Amino acid sequence: MKRLSYLVIVPVMMLCLAGCNAANSSNASPTTAEVSPGASTAEADATSPTSERGNLQKKFGESAGITVEGQNGESEPVIEFTVKSVDMDTQCTSPVAMPAENGHLVTVNVEAETGPAESFKEALYGQDFMFNPADWKFVDDKGKTANSVMTNPVFNCLDSKELIREMGPAERANGKIVLDLPSTKGTLIYGPSLLDGAWEWNI
Repeated sequence: MKRLSYLVIVPVMMLCLAGCNAANSSNASPTTAEVSPGASTAEADATSPTSERGNLQKKFGESAGITVEGQNGESEPVIEFTVKSVDMDTQCTSPVAMPAENGHLVTVNVEAETGPAESFKEALYGQDFMFNPADWKFVDDKGKTANSVMTNPVFNCLDSKELIREMGPAERANGKIVLDLPSTKGTLIYGPSLLDGAWEWNI
């Protein structure tokens, strides 16, 4: 069985989550991230910056991603992405736009590139990778977690051509993810459903 791990790229060095045996997952530290059922766990590198929630901390413009261990033992990319910026007060352009339910419609601006078909299939079982708004969370500057940042207005704010959603293998894309936040100060958290772990950005 191949192993999934985070790939975290910073300007001067590369930090990643190294794989460990799934049988030890019950003794994992708070920074351990468990991947999809049947796969092994991935443990944070000791030098990876993590938050008190155990998430990998990122800055805008830094790359992150997911890799799978290949047959030769080397990491093969599944997806690399960069959160370029966050627009705090999004001006909706859709004719069916709705007011924010939580208070603020914000857009996360993302660039992404997916890996080859072999690693993509191993990690996602033949499915496309999706930047799903349901995979995002928000914790405000007082520590309160929003019940949901995926409300009906996030799907009706922008034209679909502006959004980044599903990606197949060996593709490059950029676009926006709309979220409905109760505040513009706090922490955005992104944890794809195939991983029991996440990245976070302070806003």
